[in-house]
Amino acid sequence: TQNKYITDFSTKGISTLFNKNEPIQEPRFVWFTYALDYHFFKLNPLAYHIHNLLWHFFNVILVFLLALLFFKDRLIALALSVVFALHPMNIEAIVWITGRKDLIFTTFYLLALFVYLKYHTKNKNPFGFILVLILAYLSSLSKIQSITFPLILILLDWYLNRKWNLICIFEKTLIIWLLWIAPAHINLLVSILIYLPTFYLIQYYKSFKLKQYIIIAFAFVLLIVFSKSITKDFENYIYTYIFVFMAIVAFNKLIIRLNPSKLIFFKKKAPYFILISFVLGVVLLFVFSDSVLVYYFNRAMAFDKFKIIDRIFMASYGISHYVFKFFIPFGHSLIQPYPLKTNGFLPVIYYLSPLFLISISVLLYFTTIKKKQFSREIIFFGLFFLITISPVLHIIPIYGHLITADRYSYMSYFGLLGILFYALKQWKPASSIKVYLFFSVILFFIICDVIRVPLWKNEKVLFDQVIKKHPDFSLAYNNRGFWYYNRGNISEAEKDFSKSVELDSHNKVGFYNLSLIYAQQNDFYKAIMTLNKIDSIDTYVDGLYMRGYSLKRINQLNESLQDFNKLLKLEPRHAFGLYNRGVNYYLLEDYDLSILDYKKLLEIQPKFHQAYDAMGNSYMMAGKYDSALTCFNSALNLESTIADYYINKAECLIRIGLSKESCAPLQEALRLNHPRASELLRTFCK
Repeated sequence: TQNKYITDFSTKGISTLFNKNEPIQEPRFVWFTYALDYHFFKLNPLAYHIHNLLWHFFNVILVFLLALLFFKDRLIALALSVVFALHPMNIEAIVWITGRKDLIFTTFYLLALFVYLKYHTKNKNPFGFILVLILAYLSSLSKIQSITFPLILILLDWYLNRKWNLICIFEKTLIIWLLWIAPAHINLLVSILIYLPTFYLIQYYKSFKLKQYIIIAFAFVLLIVFSKSITKDFENYIYTYIFVFMAIVAFNKLIIRLNPSKLIFFKKKAPYFILISFVLGVVLLFVFSDSVLVYYFNRAMAFDKFKIIDRIFMASYGISHYVFKFFIPFGHSLIQPYPLKTNGFLPVIYYLSPLFLISISVLLYFTTIKKKQFSREIIFFGLFFLITISPVLHIIPIYGHLITADRYSYMSYFGLLGILFYALKQWKPASSIKVYLFFSVILFFIICDVIRVPLWKNEKVLFDQVIKKHPDFSLAYNNRGFWYYNRGNISEAEKDFSKSVELDSHNKVGFYNLSLIYAQQNDFYKAIMTLNKIDSIDTYVDGLYMRGYSLKRINQLNESLQDFNKLLKLEPRHAFGLYNRGVNYYLLEDYDLSILDYKKLLEIQPKFHQAYDAMGNSYMMAGKYDSALTCFNSALNLESTIADYYINKAECLIRIGLSKESCAPLQEALRLNHPRASELLRTFCK
């Protein structure tokens, strides 16, 4: 509701949204869909919910189409897609508006897989893979979990027994480069421009039996020519292309020339993708230090607060949780917080979770794989689940507060559904038993849905449920307190914020929210004392702003100025930071610096009318009355209902001897009930 990027649906607004220099952390394509909603429906929540439901509907259709390709049975595909449609674990991604990123990334991800399966398994249609590239890139603009897509393509090649020829390796290299190293609009275009001629060159020169890497060399020369004409960042492209060229040549020689069956670690027809993906991953991590993968890895490690052994058990717990909730999707909290360590140890259930996974694996092995019953399908769908869920298993730390979340498994459950329905396909009871079982499951899911959906009614209902399940979860109290605060229930908000910081002394947001209440009660000393409890306040923008503002209100101007300086060093475009520092300079009678801050602010927000009025006061105190009048007029043009602006303009006119001209603004100030207007009118407008 406070997102400025979704309120402007003009060409300029959309280009700003997709500008890589804009400090946007969330997926930009998802925000584009919010901009679409806002343009037509403003903040009517019904429209946003219907929009989410439409994405879910698309995904159900895609699950049906993919299941049809795998099972070759419409009835099974229909049953699988209905289970996916109604599974209670999918509720969060649908009813929570911000969960839309999971819906959208899944749509493009599954659609890309469908296109790859349907049109591009025989290398006869290069436009099929171009469409796969576009869809995969759109998926990457929707959620970071899409980074698993190249691995799923390699897994799919193994499942389809696709021959690892040069064009196959070239495809994987392109998609890895686009999604893992340099995801950008320009790189998508470059990938398309180079793929088409390379594909046809390889097809044409096959009959001449030329060394294929010569074609690849020509392709990347062409790629460099393209990139030089459309980008300034030429040097980085050169390094990238050299690496990709060397990787393709190396992989080509490895796959074509090397016979893995002679190696002790491989059997005949071993899955080459394991070796290739490992080698490529290592090279990417160490050669491309500025790649997307390394960026997210470094960002995650900066947040890390668990040991590697802890994260391994956390990952096993996550997998166990998603598998268990696939069958028993009720009873758990809507939000699952990170585990609390006691004497350096995680809760016991984390250490037991590997036993659960081992039991499931042993059961699958002895019931299917050892008996060679649809083992290829079990391996494919099992790995599909593990690969797609892997980015949220905490092996690499995830910034946030959640160990698991229902929305994380939204797409990954396609893998578990595949295993389940292949198992049911082999089961040979009477048809009526299968029908009764299916409808019993659907009825069970509907009941669970009916119970869980109302828990998302609002923040209070949601966090009441979370607190009931996790009474020691600091964030839940903080968020419920903010719900109370926004509705004017200050006493309940203060209780929840206090409880939040009592449970977690490092909860800087909780301390900040508590200080808001004290500031609202004009108890600025207490607000400052509360903010001083934040360990890392010198790097916390909101905390610095609030403390600087509170110090200003108790007239500790130099201390306040120090906080605003720190704030603006961290975030130079902080509008209210610039405004309040300008006020500080004004109170310290440094009018030139005050005016400079207001000018910087107005460059960022040209309609910030308070800044025009404040700058007018600074000009007036500096004796620059013409500039002051210009500022007051600008403030009044933007906002004509504030009495102070008329009073300030009148005082400026009086100072330069234009008392008669001051009468009109004074009359407006009187109409707006300004307390000084009557006195000034009596004095200067008799």
